[in-house]
Amino acid sequence: MRIGPGVWRCAEAGPDGMQLLAVGAPVADANDAVIEQGWWTD
Repeated sequence: MRIGPGVWRCAEAGPDGMQLLAVGAPVADANDAVIEQGWWTD
C-alpha cells in the first residue's frame, strides 16, 4: 500500500493486535515532515 504525501495516516489494532511494516525514504537536510499535535481523539 502506498500513502501519498499530504495524507494524514493512522492505524488502530483490533482484538488480535496488529503488525505494521513501514518503509520510508532517508531523512534529508530539507525534511518536509509536519507533526500535528493532538490530532488523535477517542
